[in-house]
This record gives sequence, C-alpha cells and structure tokens, in this order.
Amino acid sequence: MKNLIDDLDSVPAIFTDSVRGVLLLHRNKDGGVGNQQHKAIKRISGNTEEWKAFIAELREMQQTTHQGYRIYSSVNARDVERSIHEFKRRQLEIECGSMFEFHNFYYDIKNRFFSCLMNPNSRADDNFLIDCDTLREYEFAKLQLDHTNLILMEYPTKNGFHIITRPFNPNDFGTMQIKKDDLMFIG
Repeated sequence: MKNLIDDLDSVPAIFTDSVRGVLLLHRNKDGGVGNQQHKAIKRISGNTEEWKAFIAELREMQQTTHQGYRIYSSVNARDVERSIHEFKRRQLEIECGSMFEFHNFYYDIKNRFFSCLMNPNSRADDNFLIDCDTLREYEFAKLQLDHTNLILMEYPTKNGFHIITRPFNPNDFGTMQIKKDDLMFIG
C-alpha cells in the first residue's frame, strides 16, 4: 500500500469532493509545543480540485518550511450551515464574557470558524476511522471487517494503518480503536 500523499488519485471522491478541513499540523508527540490545533495551517476545501490544490500547497510547505509537520484531512465531510450555526452560538456566548475574550474572538476569527467547522456536530457524514498502531491490530480489524461491506478505504500511516468504514455498531466487533470523527493522515 502506498502513502496517500504519494497517490492522491487513489483517494476516493467521497473523501475529497465535499467541504473538508485540511491542515498542516505539528503534533505534540512529534515535538510540537502548546496548542498545535491553534497553530496549524488550515484550509477549507469545497471540491476535489481545491482539496488536491490545498494538499499540494501544504506538501510544499511541509518539504520546505514546516519539516516534521503532518498533513491531515477530515474523514467526514462538513456541513457549512451547521458550522455557521455553531459559530453564531459561540459568538453570542462570548458577548457575555470579558472584553478581552470578546476582542480575542474576533482577532482570531479564522481559527474560530475552522473550529466550528471541525466540531463533531458539524459533520455531514458518519464515517468511522479505525486506528491500528500495529500490523497485528490491522490484521485483527481486517479479519473482522473483510466479510462486511463496511470498508471504504485503508492506507498506511507513519506508525500503522487506518481503515475508514461506514458507520456500524462497535459492539458487534472486538476491541478496535474506533474514532467517529477524526482526521485522515495524508502525509
């Protein structure tokens, strides 16, 4: 299996053709310090062409100025209307806070909206991401899922594998690291 960054055309359109959060992130366990979600470079794509362009832009940054950073994309499409609703809710909530919080909300408006977009309540799909840290975990998950029609995509990560599936009842399967709204590792 190839890494996704090396074969973007292999990524099914269901993961690229709708609104997605795409980001370049330096994880704390990879040496990042502080709130890395806040410091990440973020993009919002609306279709496959934009998604690929943003991945290429972030890849260029990753290779030149942001070594050690990783590229991610939301596993689930995002619902812009729900994101706007969440943004307005937070906006009203902050108006009752201190003037410092009020000003900071607007100084950091792009991060605030991206946070609303990536909020689990703003997802438009319900795909699961199964995070397998070892080959054994991957083989165990595959053994359980191969006879189903649940697997949408699978790919290697830096330290293991991801399997993306349609939603299912986790109680029907053994213990797996099932994440209901996570980030796809792109490269």
